[in-house]
Amino acid sequence: MGLFTNENDLKKVFGLPKLIGKQPLSKVLESDCGYKIIPIDPNSPQDILLIKQLTTVLNKFIALIKKSHQRIHGNRINDIGKNIESLIESEMRKTPLEINKLGKSGYPDFEIKQSGRITYLELKITGNINKKVTHHRMFYFTSGKKIKQDARHLLLLIQMEEEESKYWKVISWQIRDLSGLKLGLKTEFNANFQDLDQTPLLSSG
Repeated sequence: MGLFTNENDLKKVFGLPKLIGKQPLSKVLESDCGYKIIPIDPNSPQDILLIKQLTTVLNKFIALIKKSHQRIHGNRINDIGKNIESLIESEMRKTPLEINKLGKSGYPDFEIKQSGRITYLELKITGNINKKVTHHRMFYFTSGKKIKQDARHLLLLIQMEEEESKYWKVISWQIRDLSGLKLGLKTEFNANFQDLDQTPLLSSG
């Protein structure tokens, strides 16, 4: 029967987001995998160098895009993420930073090693211009299985704009420290194909 056996139990599940409110990513991650988020220290020479190197990478990426007048083709903003990710990864590999692409979906995208220190980097592509009114999900966390130690956690946000139908250009970028990010819980029930296969098939073609 599972943990929840009646309608009241299920109602409690849907009430959880409001009950727990916004929670720090640092707290959520440590509860899940046991590792802590180390905030970026603006007075740390290593942290200053890390941000400087990443800034150089992004500036070169933007310069390359502008020089070549390159546009990324995709039906939706989500379709162009892989192309952007590959271009940025290529530029990062030209620096002294050691880059490990973590693969598969889920947080984070990259592990960066800098003189033995680990930083986790998440890359997000957005086409939203009006930040104040959009409710588009910009970041989500479902599991810390990729996290292997205490580390800095950064978000690289790339702003895109659809210049013409299905062709996108890069507008700007941001690097943010995720140590202070707060997350809201979204309650979701889901089913896979095997679950659907247990339901009556009424018609097919």
